[in-house]
Amino acid sequence: MEYNELAKAIHQDQINAGWYDNYRSDNTLVLLIKSELFEAFEAYRKESKIKALGEKYLELLLYMSQEDEALFIERFKNNVKDSFADELADTVIRLLDFAGYKKLTLELDGEYEIQTSSDILSALVNLDFSIGTLYFRDYKVADFIMRTILDIRTMADMHSIYLEKHIQLKLAYNKTRGKRHGNKAV
Repeated sequence: MEYNELAKAIHQDQINAGWYDNYRSDNTLVLLIKSELFEAFEAYRKESKIKALGEKYLELLLYMSQEDEALFIERFKNNVKDSFADELADTVIRLLDFAGYKKLTLELDGEYEIQTSSDILSALVNLDFSIGTLYFRDYKVADFIMRTILDIRTMADMHSIYLEKHIQLKLAYNKTRGKRHGNKAV
């Protein structure tokens, strides 16, 4: 997945959806990223085990998103929405929106050893810490975003989650929602 191009596209989608009609501070954006991570934790708590959908089914949903919007929305809401995989995808989408907003070029600064633990709770705590570093504006923000995305992708892979497909599905679903997803304030 080409993250720099995706970051630009996601940010433009967010602008088109009205999320940037008013000023959004970096703190707001970082908290929104963290909120998606905590929603992933909440989904994990509810699922008790991670429900990974097969690649073929995810591809079928992507096809439906272009051919039959009503059926796509129904299937997405019933089988994907608010799942652990969906919330991980949301976390990456928020990270990429932040990168697009800041006009960052996402690349790693040197070698990187993946930090993801096979224990979901430890992995989520580590991701929370990584996202928290975005508050420190002097730090290498683009590098940390890229590292965090790689850690999320690795965690998804460890649990047979097709993260890129979930990102595509969530982006398709978000395009079916109203402005500011029902006029949310923030």
